[in-house]
Amino acid sequence: MRIFDIFLLIAYVWSIPLLAYLVPALIKYFGGRLRVQVVGLFMVSVVWVASALAGLMATGFWNRYVKAIGDNPETLTPAGIYTWAFFLLMFDIGLTLMAWILATKRMDRFIVWGKNGRNE
Repeated sequence: MRIFDIFLLIAYVWSIPLLAYLVPALIKYFGGRLRVQVVGLFMVSVVWVASALAGLMATGFWNRYVKAIGDNPETLTPAGIYTWAFFLLMFDIGLTLMAWILATKRMDRFIVWGKNGRNE
């Protein structure tokens, strides 16, 4: 095992618990906003990116772990490659949404539904 593999495993072991705390905390906050029936579009993109990043970290950790324990390091299983590609696509969509929101200065855009969205 190369020193780079060890470094990446340490980085993944550091990141996964942080994301394991962050994603549920964001979803809990998001759930409170859903009860009020008003959700910020920027917050939706943040939850989306954090969830995709958690998936990328877990997939990356698994791929590095498989490589570290001596499985064939030159090939990854198709499931590992497709999972990585799926989470990377999720991550890119979230980053694109966040970049659009910041570039157009529309951070105050909200998704409103229910009684809060009607003028009665």
